[in-house]
Amino acid sequence: MSTSTTRKDFEPKNAVVTGAAMGLGRSIALRLAKDGLNVVVNDLEAKSSELASVVKEIEALKAGKVTFVLGDVTAEETSPALVKKCVEEFGSLDVMVCNAGTAWSSQITETSFAKVQTILDTNFKSMWLGYSAAATQMIKQNTGGRIIGACSTAGKKGFPFAAAYCASKFAVRGLTQSAAQEWGQNGITVNTYCPGLVRTPLIESLYGSGAAIGDASTTPDDAWAKLCALRRVGDPEDIAGIVSWLASKDAAYVTGQNINVDGGGLFD
Repeated sequence: MSTSTTRKDFEPKNAVVTGAAMGLGRSIALRLAKDGLNVVVNDLEAKSSELASVVKEIEALKAGKVTFVLGDVTAEETSPALVKKCVEEFGSLDVMVCNAGTAWSSQITETSFAKVQTILDTNFKSMWLGYSAAATQMIKQNTGGRIIGACSTAGKKGFPFAAAYCASKFAVRGLTQSAAQEWGQNGITVNTYCPGLVRTPLIESLYGSGAAIGDASTTPDDAWAKLCALRRVGDPEDIAGIVSWLASKDAAYVTGQNINVDGGGLFD
């Protein structure tokens, strides 16, 4: 066994978080900074003001350092640029959180594949590029690493009116399991978090009424609360907590896993 695969050798210090301007990404970036990590945050140019606010919040914590890179993670040059920024600013890349993603609701027969391709690019292509860029640097460093991606309970069960989204997240699961096996010998773990319904701006815009889940008489909050064991919708901090753990030394023997964080909505 190479020394890079042993638990005692890995100390997470520096991280990249994509899609960090709001929602889950914001909470994840703040949590990692509270944990003492230096963080490179990323989002689209259109969200520059929101990302600037996240930078200020992290700076106010007076814990980990922070810098930012604006850019679209579906573009092939963005993930390498994020990795390069992290290494130049902080000395290494230890944790890569590929959080950026999107969702929309529509019926299969009413959706062109051109539209499907856009969600595959955002939710899967960006992961492929981010995983690859991170692993390339981590292998070079030979000190291990953590690659963490955004999946979903919709990556474990197909839901109506969300076929394209579900397909993109099923693909993320397959990528994660394969990557874990390719890079385990280098001391790199690869895992995803699989949220259920979590209260974020994206979810609130997507499910403004119960009509989107096929029942206009109820709200998505009420519907999910009835389906999950904990009887509540999740908060972004619930997801940030599992990412914090996956990034830590304590998760050294966990890889290739897609972990439900959904209040007991699904069970593996």
